[in-house]
Amino acid sequence: MHRYFLYFAMLLISSCGQEDKKSVRAADPYPNLPPTKEKQLNISVLIDLSNRIDPNKSHKQPDQAQRDISIINVLTSAIKKNIVAHGTFRSNARINVYFHPEPNDQRIKEIADKLSVSWMSGNNMEQARLNKVNYLKLDSNFSSGLKQIYSIASSTSNYPGSDTWRFMKDEVKMKCIEDDSSYRNILVILTDGYLYYQDGKEQNGANRYNYIERKMPHFNRFRNTALLNEFDSKNYGLIPANKNLGKLEVLVMECSPEDEYPQDFDIMKKYWCKWMAEMGVKHAEIYKTQQPAYHEKIIAGFLNSTGGICQ
Repeated sequence: MHRYFLYFAMLLISSCGQEDKKSVRAADPYPNLPPTKEKQLNISVLIDLSNRIDPNKSHKQPDQAQRDISIINVLTSAIKKNIVAHGTFRSNARINVYFHPEPNDQRIKEIADKLSVSWMSGNNMEQARLNKVNYLKLDSNFSSGLKQIYSIASSTSNYPGSDTWRFMKDEVKMKCIEDDSSYRNILVILTDGYLYYQDGKEQNGANRYNYIERKMPHFNRFRNTALLNEFDSKNYGLIPANKNLGKLEVLVMECSPEDEYPQDFDIMKKYWCKWMAEMGVKHAEIYKTQQPAYHEKIIAGFLNSTGGICQ
């Protein structure tokens, strides 16, 4: 009798072990992948929710909202590839969407809160299940949420604007940078390239400002290309908003120079690239607005780059 009991107990333990393995396989779609050298992605997206998204302001097709959403869809795909590389139990990827200042509309705030998703590594089965749910719902949740945000902002014509300079000063280290060397910290800024916030204008010295705007003399003077050599010789530039940002990479997309002044993009690049370099950013690139067909190529190129400022 005792012998039969031991046999039954051993059979039960073996059966439980098999069930545990099945549970692991069910929770982790990629359990047998070898460890990857790829860094965990920590992607932050700062959206300029100003009148740049006003469908009545521009006749671009597709409109700005659709272009922005296309970019974020490519970023969510990059996050999913990163998760696949690490596996459900090893992934610590993150993606967050920010506005600065935060919109006053409570509906936008509530939707934006849902556009922050993190994965956590470990052997906890419940966390693994949540990781898998976040993975499976990522694309649809972001696409739906962003469409709602742009729709609300457009229907109310209440564009709060964007104080990108202040975000870089007060928020970027806390919200966008993980000190853990296993992370790659990437900030994607969706903007028309003109930095301007009515309530936050500052000047430091003769030729340093925290804003660049199409009508401002320190910007539009460089439409005369003969003066471009003065940009560095007379120390023009944006006021550095921070320093020691060596763990941050910045991708600026959807810059939209005025149709009558296509050279504005060259001026934007002068200001943005010098600004990134002076803040010690590890890697920065800036791009004009493009058709969605090119978004994947731009982002893939950025992710595959070894670094540098506007190279």
